[in-house]
Formats: sequence, C-alpha cells, structure tokens
Amino acid sequence: MRSIPPGSPLSVGDVLHHAAFGFATVVAVDPTGASLHWEGSGSLRPSWVSRAALGDAYHQCESGGLLALTVRDLEHARRLLRADVACAVGRLLLDVGPAAVDELGEWLATRHLVPREEFPAFWAAQAERLSRDDRFSREGGRWTTAARGTDPSGFPDPSAPKSQPLPPPGSCRASDALDLACGLARALCVLHQEGKTLVASGETPGVPPGEAGAFTRVGAALVAKGQPGGERCADVSAVARILLEQVLGPLPDRSQIPVSEILNCLGELAPELPFELGGPLERALCSETAIRHPDGFSLLHDFETARATHRLREGFPMQPDARIVAGFDSHIGIARALTGQVNQDALLVLGDPECALLVVADGISTATAGSGDLASRLLAQTLTRWWAESAPAVRSASTARVHETIREGLGRANRLILQEAAKAVNGPLAEHVPMGTTLILIITQGNRVHLASLGDSRAWVVGAGGAGGAGGANVLTSDQNLQSQLLREHVSGTDPDWTEERFALTGYCGHLDAFGRPALPPVHTRTFTLLPGEWVVMTTDGFSDYAHPENAGLALLLTSTICAAHGATPAQRAMAIARRLVEASNEGGGGDNVTVLAFTLSTGTTLRPVPRRGGHADTTRDPR
Repeated sequence: MRSIPPGSPLSVGDVLHHAAFGFATVVAVDPTGASLHWEGSGSLRPSWVSRAALGDAYHQCESGGLLALTVRDLEHARRLLRADVACAVGRLLLDVGPAAVDELGEWLATRHLVPREEFPAFWAAQAERLSRDDRFSREGGRWTTAARGTDPSGFPDPSAPKSQPLPPPGSCRASDALDLACGLARALCVLHQEGKTLVASGETPGVPPGEAGAFTRVGAALVAKGQPGGERCADVSAVARILLEQVLGPLPDRSQIPVSEILNCLGELAPELPFELGGPLERALCSETAIRHPDGFSLLHDFETARATHRLREGFPMQPDARIVAGFDSHIGIARALTGQVNQDALLVLGDPECALLVVADGISTATAGSGDLASRLLAQTLTRWWAESAPAVRSASTARVHETIREGLGRANRLILQEAAKAVNGPLAEHVPMGTTLILIITQGNRVHLASLGDSRAWVVGAGGAGGAGGANVLTSDQNLQSQLLREHVSGTDPDWTEERFALTGYCGHLDAFGRPALPPVHTRTFTLLPGEWVVMTTDGFSDYAHPENAGLALLLTSTICAAHGATPAQRAMAIARRLVEASNEGGGGDNVTVLAFTLSTGTTLRPVPRRGGHADTTRDPR
C-alpha cells in the first residue's frame, strides 16, 4: 500500500485503508477530497475525507493487489488462493511490502482467506514450494517479491474472469431483462462517475457507438467503455435501446419507426417481459429531455425500483377479501362535441368489491354496417349477461380458467356484434366494414387482477404515492395494430413494408377471419397482484392520443394526478382522478371520445354506476 500525498491521483473504485477504520472504496472524487463507502458497518467512519486527511491517515491499495481484490470480490480472492497460492501471496506482498510469516498469516486471517488456527498448517504445506519460486526472496526472515515492484503481471491470476462481449441481440430472456437493465445502468454510473460518456458529442442520441459493443461482461459484472465529453441523457437512451435489442433482437432503423412506438407494442413482442420495466424505458427513450433521465444514476434508480417492485409483486400473498373502489368519467371530446357527434365509448362496473368486472370500450368509427356506439353498447350488454352467469364460478377460479372464461364472453360478444351488423345492412357483410369496438376488461379476485385487451385502449398501473414500479406508471396493455404485426415480422428476420398504414387495428370485437366468418382475434391477457396503494387506470385512446404525445408524459400526468387528488372518501378521490384525466384530454385538443376508469384497493366504500344520457355515469355508494 502506498501513501496518498496531495495531488496524488484518485479514481472511483480505488480501495483505501485506514489503520483503525479498515477498508473503503472511493465512490466520488473532487479536488477537495473523496467520498468513501466503507466495508462493513460502523457509524464513526467518515463518508467524506479531505485531501489533507487522506495524506495523513490513509493508504491506497494496489489496484492489482490481493487486499483490493478481497474488498471488491472476496469470493474471487478465495478462488485465487485455491487455484494458485504463489499468485495470491505475491499479490499480497505487492500491497504490504516485505513481511514476516506471522504478518502474512494475520493479513490472510483478517481478510477471511485463511483462519488463524489453520494458517500454520497452510504455510507449512506451501513454504518449500514458495522458497523455490524465483519470484520470491527472503531477507532477514521477511518474505518479499524479487522484483520489489507493484506490477501484478508477474503473478497472473488463473481464476480471473475473462472479458467477453455482450451476446448478440435477441439473446436475453425476457425474464432476465430486469437484471440486465440494472447491470447496464450500474456500468453506466461508473462511466459517469469517471466523467465519461457512451455517446460522444454530436452523435445521435439513442444510437450507441458500435451498438452493444460499448459494454463487455467481466465475470458477473458489466463494464462500459466511453470517452470524455458528450451528453449523459443521450447515454440513457443508448442504454435503453441496447436493452431492447438484447431482448427483442435488432430494432428497425429510426427512419422506419421511432423506438417510442415500439414500446407501445412491447407486450405483443415480448409477453413475458415484466411490465415494471416499461415505465423506465418510456422515460429513457422520451424525446423530451426534461422528462428523460438526466444520467445513469437516475436510470439505475428506476431500474432497481422496478426490479424490487417486481420481486415484491411476485411474492406478495393473495388477499381474496381485498376490496376495490373505483371512479370513472367519460366525455365526447370537446372538439367532437362541436361537430354534433356521439360518444362511442362505453364503460361497465359490475359485481362486488371483492370480485368485480370492469370494462372500458371504444367503438370504431369507420363502420359502414352498424356504428361504433352500437358496437360498444352491445359489448356491454352481452358482458352484463355473461357476468351474471359466470361470476359465481370466477370468484375462486384459477388464472387459466379466468382467461378461458373471458375469451368465452368476448367470443359471444364478437358473434352478437356481427349478427347485428348484418341486420343493419339486411344482408352479408362482404361489401361492408362491420362495426366493432376495442376494449379493456378486468376481473378482480381480491388483490388479484386479470386483464384482457383488444385494440389500442390502454391501462396503466400507477404506484403508491406516484413512486410506482418505475417512472411512476407502467403500461399494462399492448397496441394490437398493423404496426405490432410488422414489428413481429421484423424481429423474426423478415423485411416488412413499413409504408403500410401501420395504425390500422388488428384486434377488436366484431372481427371476421379471412373467410368472412366471426372469429375473435388473439386476446392480450395479463394477471398480476395489485399492491397496496397502487392504482389501475383504464382509458380509451382519446386519453393517450390527446393528453400528451408520449407515454412518458402520460405517466407523469397519471402520477401527479393521483398524488394531487383529494376527496372525503376513497370513492370521491377515485372520481376526482378520472375527471381530471378526462379534463387533461380535452385540454390537449379533445379530438376523440375519452373514457377513464380508475380503481385501487380499499377497505372503504365502493362505486356502482347508474347510466345516464350523454355517455356519462352517475354513482351511488355502497358503504359496506
């Protein structure tokens, strides 16, 4: 170990030693001193040390020495000792200088490498072989390295992990994506601590140099390579794009499709991807730098929060008696109201607080056989009858059975909508565009939420106090349109025609197959546990299209609205949230019908809708 005189260079990651306090890792450096992370616990050890104090009482461990290795990775140091005792002892001598046998034993014991009582036998077995090794010498009973230098190259580590590039795009399993995200963000933090960036000044944000080549894997850790200068927020977009490519495979060129639009179809492209990852990705790839993470530290916070929330959710016990409270509002849209159009949305809340059915539907306005408002109304009527039949069995059904029951109900609605469309034109539908509707359907079993969706209406889960799984709000649904189909083709290796009308719906109720027969399209389903304090917000696309142009902005609006909402009861707060989100859609232009349904877990009151004219709904309270 060497002293630290004034002006001596220090870097993040250096290991320091204090005779009384022990070992610490440098986590930040400035001209006046260094911030330290101490090994072990203890309240008296300083978190920041001045340059003067560093020179008076601290020593810097050799970067390739054994002591620094025990601080950074104790298991690696133990593997090294087992694999090559001479290498381990040589690297210890690089740190401590000439040392007697008992001094070496004390260091090995205090660093938890060889127990004190076992050291005499350990050394007796190694001493003769070490004495024949010309890399060592003994002077006056003290062992030292023959070169007397601090270069560890004379003692190569046979157990050292080799640096390897990231695997090719598409190699990461969706279930491992959160771990990879945290690893990438942590490596980016180290780079930012060193004053470097991935993306050089003048490069296009979100396009990493050499793609994933900026990162390598060394053992279990990821290491980033960079250069001085550049914008940290551009690095954040680069890391998000690398993560997406590791999960999905090569992404389309930015000129073909903005990466933010890929996120709208993420549930279709990677169904097993934890939805908690969506919020941080939306924020990291947002075009507005005021919303995007400013640096790797903010990104790591969101990724780690996402991982912790996902793990909590996965292990959280089911509460069959947990109850929900809901609020909702609907509006024709301020711009549409001026043209005399009708509200084609519908909503439905049935059941009881412990087992409820909640539906938001958006009729498709391009129909030539029937109308969008009729389609959404037929859906609500059909599901009302279906729920009366199915609710008793659904209350205790398995996830697979709930999903099967939902498909049965939607299949029934799909057939009825097409039958009524044929009646509307008094004949076959071959020459017509039959009416249809998108939808989000949720069934709750206590704190268990079963979601099904068709089309481009969206649902979010928003964390307690606005500090949710990551970035505040995470999208639960996935757009079902031609764009998601083109993206699936691209991911599978084909070259789709990006000039097609990408936003034409492929998922909706009122669907015919290629032969003109009623056929329900694949339903996007998801089941998860709603944590205490979280909200689920279901909306038609009048909200996502007008309240803000990007999902990251919508997430901020959702979290701020929920944090700011007030009410004497949970039901009144839920209603206030729904009203404010509808108002935000109208403030953004109100070019489409907008419906919002928000619910959370509560032991208070629940809401029951009473339909009224104009597409709105009144509520009555059930004070159970």
